[in-house]
Amino acid sequence: MEESDLIPDQPETRFDSASVLEATHPDTEPSKENSETTTSKEGEENLKLQETIRRALDDQTSILYEQYAREQHPKDSQKQKELVLEMQEQYFQKYMDKMYTSQLLHQRQQFEQWRTLHVTQPSGDADEGNSTEAPRDPPLSHVLPLIPATLWTRKDITEFKQEILKTQHECCIKIGSLATATVRVPTHPDGTSIFWEFATDHYDLGFGLYFEWDLEPQKQITVSVSESSDEDDGEDEDDDVDDPETGTHRPQDIQTFRDLDDRSLPAEDLERGCHTVHSRAPTDELIPIYRRDCHTEVYCGTHQYPGVGVYVFKFDNSFSLWRSKWLYYRIYYAQ
Repeated sequence: MEESDLIPDQPETRFDSASVLEATHPDTEPSKENSETTTSKEGEENLKLQETIRRALDDQTSILYEQYAREQHPKDSQKQKELVLEMQEQYFQKYMDKMYTSQLLHQRQQFEQWRTLHVTQPSGDADEGNSTEAPRDPPLSHVLPLIPATLWTRKDITEFKQEILKTQHECCIKIGSLATATVRVPTHPDGTSIFWEFATDHYDLGFGLYFEWDLEPQKQITVSVSESSDEDDGEDEDDDVDDPETGTHRPQDIQTFRDLDDRSLPAEDLERGCHTVHSRAPTDELIPIYRRDCHTEVYCGTHQYPGVGVYVFKFDNSFSLWRSKWLYYRIYYAQ
């Protein structure tokens, strides 16, 4: 008997960190010609970036959208193609709108955190009479859209697990049935991006990734395993949305783009794929939690730092009623 499937097999919207360009303030005003050249180059870069995002999103949604289109128009291939293109365009626009808004919000929040941490408070001792001056504000950044994460798999799963057991045995952990392992990894001062690899024995496992924006993150990597049943306060909403016109189920990620920043939503369980997080720090969902066939291949990925904070890796076995899973993982940063 197959395990109960509480985590839907849907295509992952792979979020990578935003490319951030620091604002410059030249001493002299640039000439009109130079300004036009700079604007033209920035426009070309933005167009290339958007095309990269569009291709990545299309690759990730094509299977699900084509399946849905075949259900809607089983005998008309032209209408199937038109429906797929329409859904991909809608999803791309929602993705871009969401990422611009989310990234701008979180960068501004981190900027305010920086001001709070670095503005020197006046001394209470009147005899000292020393005046304090607030440090100069750092330049705000131009916000570019988030690029879908770079994810890939490789076949050397046996060698990978043997290497973990031999050199990093502490990175092999057991996740019980109905449980979730959380690995919190702070950004490194000398790093610019993070890499990860993981695999399991015999059975698949849910995986997702989040980023907490925090200018003073924890310094240590922490690993915890929690039982999902300990934190469940209610039932999740149905992962599928009924299509009243056809009577079929329309995948939710086609119809709606979930709001990561809606704090009015009920506080639910992050391990179960909810987008509201208990942490006080602003949090971005980089990769939603879906089941991965990491028992057949090594799952790998990379993500460029969007700023200072903590990466929260979720390895979710809450869908499994009976089976425990052995997880082999490796996480490291690159300069």
